[in-house]
Amino acid sequence: MYISPRLLKMSLNFKEIFSIVSSIFITFTILPVSLIFVIFPLAIYRKIVIWLSSWNKELSGPLSLNDCAWAWDDVYNRPLAGIVFVIYLKGTHSFSDLVARIEKASGKDPKFTCSLTRWMNVPFWKKCDNFNLHNHIKLNTESDPAILAEFINSQVTKSFLAGQPLWECISLPNYTPAEHGTKSAIIIRIHHSIGDGLSMLSIIRELCDPDPAMDANVAQVLKSIRKKFELTTWQKICYFFQLIFVTPSETVYYMMKGLNSQKIPPPDSNPQKFGVGVTNTTARFDINLLKNISKKTGFSVTAVIQAGLAGALRELIVSRGGDLERDVVASYILPRLNHPGTMANNVFCFPLQSPINLEDRFRRLAWISKQFDHVLHSALPIGLMASATCFCLLLASFGVDIGISNGGTYAHSNVNLNLSNPLKMFGHVMETFDLLPGIMAAGNSLFITTISYNGKLIIQLTTDKAAFTDDIDLQRFLHNFQDELNTMMELKMN
Repeated sequence: MYISPRLLKMSLNFKEIFSIVSSIFITFTILPVSLIFVIFPLAIYRKIVIWLSSWNKELSGPLSLNDCAWAWDDVYNRPLAGIVFVIYLKGTHSFSDLVARIEKASGKDPKFTCSLTRWMNVPFWKKCDNFNLHNHIKLNTESDPAILAEFINSQVTKSFLAGQPLWECISLPNYTPAEHGTKSAIIIRIHHSIGDGLSMLSIIRELCDPDPAMDANVAQVLKSIRKKFELTTWQKICYFFQLIFVTPSETVYYMMKGLNSQKIPPPDSNPQKFGVGVTNTTARFDINLLKNISKKTGFSVTAVIQAGLAGALRELIVSRGGDLERDVVASYILPRLNHPGTMANNVFCFPLQSPINLEDRFRRLAWISKQFDHVLHSALPIGLMASATCFCLLLASFGVDIGISNGGTYAHSNVNLNLSNPLKMFGHVMETFDLLPGIMAAGNSLFITTISYNGKLIIQLTTDKAAFTDDIDLQRFLHNFQDELNTMMELKMN
């Protein structure tokens, strides 16, 4: 059936108007009722239970609301919210030296000696009486790169020790992948309830060699990552009225965009069941190419990365017969205002629309850049953080995975570690690393992490095998990303 472009445009405009009207309706009808009769009572109950817990000597303390976002997970069976960090060193390391540094670092935060529990239906950290450091630090002397690569991949969904703290460290003294030119590796695996991606940086820094200059450099990087409002009096007045009359409806609007976004189409007409297995791959790109595109176009490197991913996603959806006119939304992970950079969860998701319906690459780039400018220069982050806090309260109270079925087409976390020199551990340069997150089987089947470090952009794709059946699909996606960047550079040079 033929649909004229004019009729299609009218239909899209109607959908947009319907989304706006729906968000306003929800904000002034359903939202107030939910806050008064659900959120506020749950918050008061939580406060009472935390006050009563001071008499329970077995409890170490409550999880923060942000940590509660992951407390529903089945950590002792098949966790979905693990984080695996793989460090590749230029030289070898001693297992005994690693144990000594882990022992020193783990004593700085009680989360490393506590397990998860629930008391009166509120998540708490419980003191682990039989905690043994050596149960959490292991040595793997395997030397076959193929076997070790599969071993690393299996760590993403590996269960944690029952009733024990939710972390593990594995030494790989004989892992020498040719593509990195490194001599050994270290795996650090934690559950997301302990901390987020930036928290991993604080762990790594504790394990690295003492270096005051590097400490100052890392602190400067964290300061640049953490966002905070510095407003004039007039801006404060404008933000006040935005928070009352605009931000609530705008927050609901963006959340609806994420919930209504399309999932990645299956690779064939007989899709597999989600949640059967996880696969991942990593690629590294020259950061100078991104910087040159940024300089030529006048847009940030962050926007260029996202535009490249949008182009690769467009090719993927076209090849699988998807709908280019339907919303494709990235659950883009941002640090909360004044993120402390310590062992805690302090992030929220911004539903970032990827305009894959636009053929012009630079129009897509401009669209994405405009969204970043808006979220970083408006009161919208406050609304998104408030909604995330309410959502975490629901998860903390009911202890089940509610409403995580689809927060967007895919998830994306981007970290820019512009250090003056690479980190060092045991006297050897940390050449590169991998960051492997867990994924929600019923939700985002693709999780993309991009990290700028040591002159390279590290792209890590973690995906459900139902969405990407083999490594060829993942490599094709990365190849399309590279093509997007090369094409943008060539067009600007001509």
